[in-house]
Amino acid sequence: MKKIFTLLFLCIFSYG
Repeated sequence: MKKIFTLLFLCIFSYG
């Protein structure tokens, strides 16, 4: 489940 969280963070960071 930690991988999904990391993926979400990466997506947000990429957008920011």
